[in-house]
Amino acid sequence: MSGLSLPRVDPGGLNLRQRQRWASIVVIGQSDVGGEDIASVLKQIGHRIAMHVSHPIGASLLFLRADLAIVCGDGHHGSIAKMLQQIRSHDPNIFILVISTTAKDAEFVRKFLTGADDVVSQPLSAIELGQHIESLLLRGGARPAQSARDQPLVLGDFSLDPSTRTLFHARRVHTLGPIQALILQALMQFANQTISREDLENRAGLPSQSKAGVGRRIDNYILQLRRLIEQRPSQPRHLLTVRSKGYRFVIDGECS
Repeated sequence: MSGLSLPRVDPGGLNLRQRQRWASIVVIGQSDVGGEDIASVLKQIGHRIAMHVSHPIGASLLFLRADLAIVCGDGHHGSIAKMLQQIRSHDPNIFILVISTTAKDAEFVRKFLTGADDVVSQPLSAIELGQHIESLLLRGGARPAQSARDQPLVLGDFSLDPSTRTLFHARRVHTLGPIQALILQALMQFANQTISREDLENRAGLPSQSKAGVGRRIDNYILQLRRLIEQRPSQPRHLLTVRSKGYRFVIDGECS
């Protein structure tokens, strides 16, 4: 693995008696480790598989408590972002290890996504996987929770990470400007509700203007966002104008 220097360890060195602890693990997705199915490898090195589900996360995960969640990336950053958000909403303190398909994908997850405690890339050996798991378990204690303001938002095909200002939509990744991110965050938090231009300006922290100029800056930012996410910015399907009132964010099929 690029950037990782690990000592040679005999598989016997992962004997359960010598481990700090075993873990109850949720595996999401499919991945091979050293040519073997990841579930089989985890059992061989002494961990218990509490659940193994495919994409997307099954509802039964909501009723499960585990020590660690392993997310097997499929190369689509938007789907990884959604899974991280779903897991964190279930348990803010669970450790999350992401296995990316390539070193490039792993670097992207580290840089732009929040929620993962560790990220590794393929090819991955059983020894390396075991050592990364051990490193997470030895941290102990609760994982610092994100503030409500920085919690990722997932609506339909849209995933917004406010802490990195990263938007995932239609398998594309956009890095938003600070004001763009705050405006879209407000609209997504109150999806299907109309928000006035004045309220959006306040939420975006824009300085007050004369009444005649109120809203014009918001109109410009909305136009910028439409150019990013709408197939036809002149005929928006998500960022809708509510005449004389403001703007509304909707998902396809939810606009009445």
